Amino acid sequence: MTGIAKKKIFTTKAAKNTCKAEQQADKAAFAEKYGTNKNKKNAFGKCVSKRANAKAEAREDKQDDGASNAVVAACKKQKADDAAAFAQKYKNLGQCIKAGKTAKPSTD
Repeated sequence: MTGIAKKKIFTTKAAKNTCKAEQQADKAAFAEKYGTNKNKKNAFGKCVSKRANAKAEAREDKQDDGASNAVVAACKKQKADDAAAFAQKYKNLGQCIKAGKTAKPSTD
């Protein structure tokens, strides 16, 4: 099983547990909040799906932040290493970061 599959299973299990607790607290409110069909019987599945997707998106956002931090660090290093060349190539730190998000700047 791949790491991604394991994370998805863990996320789904955590979502199931959260939804189960919420459902047990107030079944009618739970069905009203998450149910989308005529009899609201699909509420549990909708809850799990919503929570699992939200956790997966949050995890992806954290990974994006890590990549962004690496780009910022690389740009700051370039600027510190050769300020004149950096200023000529990028003009400012923001342009370096923008360029780094599409193609990481070299850290020579």
